[in-house]
Amino acid sequence: MKQRLLFSVVLLLSLLLITSMPLSAAPILYNPNYSIELVASGLGAVNGVDISPSGDIFVTDYQGRRILRIDRTTYAVGVYASGFSYSEDLTFDNDGNLFVTSGSGAPKSIYQVFSDGSSSLFSTGYSYSVGLEAHTDGYLYIGNSGDGTISKIDSGGSSTEYLSGYGGPHGPFGLTFDDLSNLYFVQHGTGEIYKCTPEKSVSLIADLSDFGPTYIEADSDGTLYVSDSMNASIYRIEDGIVSLFASGFTGKMSPPVIGPNGLRFDENGDLFVADGESLWKIVRVPEPVTFILICIGVMNLLIYRKYI
Repeated sequence: MKQRLLFSVVLLLSLLLITSMPLSAAPILYNPNYSIELVASGLGAVNGVDISPSGDIFVTDYQGRRILRIDRTTYAVGVYASGFSYSEDLTFDNDGNLFVTSGSGAPKSIYQVFSDGSSSLFSTGYSYSVGLEAHTDGYLYIGNSGDGTISKIDSGGSSTEYLSGYGGPHGPFGLTFDDLSNLYFVQHGTGEIYKCTPEKSVSLIADLSDFGPTYIEADSDGTLYVSDSMNASIYRIEDGIVSLFASGFTGKMSPPVIGPNGLRFDENGDLFVADGESLWKIVRVPEPVTFILICIGVMNLLIYRKYI
């Protein structure tokens, strides 16, 4: 009788834990230490994503020619600014100024966006640019996929060539910096991932051997995450070892609504993923919960085996 009661209690706890978790048909995570939840949907065709100094989430809607703001606590979505054709990426600089890429083909431009929704041309003349990233050195960096270069832009909007020779017309896409100021970038046409030190020493650190990788992001430990809309997946690169981190995103069946695209960690280490019409958040599962789930699973198995 006691064993049956224990079985019932464990089963009830299992059901409560399962039903309290967010449900979604996709995406799929391949690391049990992480979970995923839907932040917002119906966003158009989201590409770039960044976190403002106040913690709100900003995304570009490529299809709707606008920038959306998502409240950090309520996840309420609002239009922050509009009128940006082919807006693919955006970034906040050290002073909290917001910049966005805009324009088709070449030349592509960068606009500064103000809190009242207005904007002004900041810099122009870029070649099929996608990724835009601010660094603590006060400069903006932009990948020119058309001519295979990366440009460095000062606070006045003047640009200089920072790196070159990276395979247009599908050259550098997403850019990111780690805490040591190393620059990482994605070679969209080949799937190669490069690291550039502050001394401008460039090395190939991974080769996904694929046409499709777009954006890249580094966590606080320097582990890299790469989005691949062609394969509807996110890859993880740690110490040069590539593994599949997540799959089942929007993919590339209905351009411009594709994904995954932009990636961004917040101050809590949560990873936000722009994906088609949706924004997802990937969080690390607290260890006590993981332990409880494992214990419940083992208890269920032992009790189940006793009764068969």
